[in-house]
Amino acid sequence: MPAKATSCGSADAVEQLPFNGAPKSLTPPPPPPPPPTPLPHALQVSSLLKEHAARISRLRMVVAMHPHYDAAKHDDLFLLRFAMSHASDAAAGAAVCTALTVRHKYSLDDVAKEVTSSGTRNWSQRRHRGWVHLMPVEFIQVDAYAPGVLYADLRECDMYAAAAVPHAQFSEAQRYMMEFVFQRMDWATRRSGVITKYVRIINMRGARLSAVNPRFVKRDADDNKELQSLYPQLLGAVLVCNLPPAIDTFYRRVIAPMLPRKVTEKTKVLQPLSRAEDRAVLEGWCPLAVLPPDLGGSTASSKLDTSEPRKEVALAARAAHDEALAAGLSAQERFAAFFIAGDAADAAITRQPSEQQTVVDPFWWSRDRSEYGAAAHRACGRLL
Repeated sequence: MPAKATSCGSADAVEQLPFNGAPKSLTPPPPPPPPPTPLPHALQVSSLLKEHAARISRLRMVVAMHPHYDAAKHDDLFLLRFAMSHASDAAAGAAVCTALTVRHKYSLDDVAKEVTSSGTRNWSQRRHRGWVHLMPVEFIQVDAYAPGVLYADLRECDMYAAAAVPHAQFSEAQRYMMEFVFQRMDWATRRSGVITKYVRIINMRGARLSAVNPRFVKRDADDNKELQSLYPQLLGAVLVCNLPPAIDTFYRRVIAPMLPRKVTEKTKVLQPLSRAEDRAVLEGWCPLAVLPPDLGGSTASSKLDTSEPRKEVALAARAAHDEALAAGLSAQERFAAFFIAGDAADAAITRQPSEQQTVVDPFWWSRDRSEYGAAAHRACGRLL
């Protein structure tokens, strides 16, 4: 589905995005622009609901007695996603019941409220700040109705260090991010009338085979199997770009077999720098202008979406991240700058002057003796 070619780094784009539960003390953002006219080949919700009406009715009868089923939250569109993803009513019913059980187990309805009402800095998993840089993933969405993009550059991912992070913590971070993506895409779907999906773009240019940790890949693949069952009809494609010849065979023989079948079916290996048709595939999901030159794009800066309801805080956090990027700082230092700048802007808006200094003063971070604290101190020292 083509995306509207607008800059997601603009103040307008920040304000247009949906935040369903913003604190009442904040000025609500202006309404987003009218949804785009659906393309003829788009998956239109109204047509799909008619086509699958009988199956949805049968599916509702199957899951109605589940202890966590709520007709108000689990409506026809919710059930439609499962009906489209499973060939039989029995399989679809079992999948819905599993999803309801897992959502209850991890309190994902509460997570949904959190990720749609506050920026990533303030999610409960902020205690994981010290290792989020190990697998730096950027979420890009050029406007409120566009497909979401999860972008990762493999050169900046430290799989061996990430594999040492406790599995429960890493999985929690994954669930928060996926619930955030789902809420964004569901919002767009319900208002545009078109099934809106997200895409994963993995840039492997310059990546080394020695950087790939099979243990981490296996653990991540197992997590993705559970996430896929929670969010059917959410992932549109996985675009693996600039795969080096040295990794190609390893990817196809070792990594690909570990991935869920539905993920591998949606995976394409692209060489956008040398093939115009591959650049067209990328552009079908988002404008090349928001992608780095390695993918045929034109921006060397981040398009980090902070998910922050307040424009001033969002722009401050993103500006610090991009300044660190331009200065050649490491992923760890960039994320530290992002968190610190967001905290400082937040303090300047919401806290008393006596409280602001504690957060704004970069040397306060020197009291954090962790590796992350040291990186935060270095980032502030180089940027201020």
